Amino acid sequence: MAEEKNNVPVSNEPEVVFNLESDRRFLAVKTEDGSQTMMEISGYDLDVRFNHDVINTVQDVESLLDGLKEMFRKLIMEDVLGENKSETPENG
Repeated sequence: MAEEKNNVPVSNEPEVVFNLESDRRFLAVKTEDGSQTMMEISGYDLDVRFNHDVINTVQDVESLLDGLKEMFRKLIMEDVLGENKSETPENG
């Protein structure tokens, strides 16, 4: 299951300098025909790590993808659709 990291107070953070263009990463999901971007993750110091000790089989990869799907489902419901849109009304 997806985990969220606790935010570190800004006063305790080390300062890091990035190159404006070459250090920025882009991850995107496009429409099936590739004509439009449905979602994009971009930023500096995106740290994507895979635990190779745990991911050893195709089934492990599928389990990871299912977790990512649920993580993004939650983000989409909360951010794009609004928290209340994912709930069905009880009494019309």
